[in-house]
Amino acid sequence: RRRRLGALVTSMIARWFRHTFAPSARGLFPEASLSRIADAIARDETRHRGEVCFAVETALDTGALWRGETARDRAAAAFAALNVWDTVENNGILIHLLLADRRIEILADRGLDGRVSEEQWRGVCLLMEERLRAGDAEDAVLQGVAAAGDLLVQHFPLIDGRRIDALVDRFQARGDEQEDEGEELQREDEDDARGAVDRWQRHADGIEE
Repeated sequence: RRRRLGALVTSMIARWFRHTFAPSARGLFPEASLSRIADAIARDETRHRGEVCFAVETALDTGALWRGETARDRAAAAFAALNVWDTVENNGILIHLLLADRRIEILADRGLDGRVSEEQWRGVCLLMEERLRAGDAEDAVLQGVAAAGDLLVQHFPLIDGRRIDALVDRFQARGDEQEDEGEELQREDEDDARGAVDRWQRHADGIEE
């Protein structure tokens, strides 16, 4: 029991350290990058009736860490905050990155249940992971958007060339707001942020390796 408790404490301290010194989302995804991602999502959505949203989060605050919130929890919160669930055909997809945990989370609404396999979601994450390891965070997201779009084309193709755009195409979750108050200025160095991407792990739709 003491060993298990010690391991748990060590894990909690290590996670707190990662979240305190996490690379800045603003460093990896400056405004110009987010704009290009938003434009790419808008173009991709001309191919299908689905909705795709992107969320990036730097780190969790102390309260969230104390409560033991996971990257999956944060992605679920973003899924709700962005109303990804609020589409006519329940076919919204969220691509979520939590930089401190080096996690890729993909959440899909129930309209995709039984249509897209776990292996296919894993494939989207593999594409993104490859580009993250190569140091190109923006291209990683663009690859993920395109791959998710391909799945939506298969199952929700356009009908008569028409679609209803229901969601905002990008989202920055909390974490970078703290930078506005000067609490994370030390993590604004873009080169240091890009150097962190080679340690990513992948996590797609509840699948973990």
